[in-house]
Amino acid sequence: MLRLLGEGAGLGMTAVGPNAQELLRIRDRRSTRMLADRVVTAIETRVPDFSPSVLRMARFVFEELGANIVDHSGRSETGFGTLTYDVSSRRLELAFADRGIGFLQSLQRNPELQGRVADDAEALQLALTPRITGTATARTNMGIGLKTLLEFSDLLAAELWIVSGSAALHRRTAAGVRTSLYRAVGPWRGTWIALEATL
Repeated sequence: MLRLLGEGAGLGMTAVGPNAQELLRIRDRRSTRMLADRVVTAIETRVPDFSPSVLRMARFVFEELGANIVDHSGRSETGFGTLTYDVSSRRLELAFADRGIGFLQSLQRNPELQGRVADDAEALQLALTPRITGTATARTNMGIGLKTLLEFSDLLAAELWIVSGSAALHRRTAAGVRTSLYRAVGPWRGTWIALEATL
């Protein structure tokens, strides 16, 4: 398996047959870019027939989700990301987690949204809307990372989970898009995102 995740066992790559493992914590935008670059390089090296367009999108999504931890979580030191690609099964797994403030508190920092977001479920839905972010107004922000994650998930016919606070979204694209939103799932302080797909 090709696995990239938070720092714990040091940095570097350990090759095991056609697969590799690399470890790095998401600390800031620089480390996020570095991790995304290492993800792409490791996949290109180990899996030369990997689709270039999927690889470009995976790199963007990976970097954007890491940047979201840095920019929006309020506790970037708690952020970790992982990307696993199993060569034999062609299974791709991507996950990010932090123990930060979550979507609701993050969106409340936006002056245009203060006091207008009712709960974690509404915040989760809003966070998936283009140009909605907790750091700036609609005129200046990008706010496209999570929307691109949805597109990436749909492109891969993946299964996607997004959890923030007491809300969870499950999106399955394998046999047509089905999205379920759950409330009161038991609070997770922060946000976690997991995507699984067979390529």
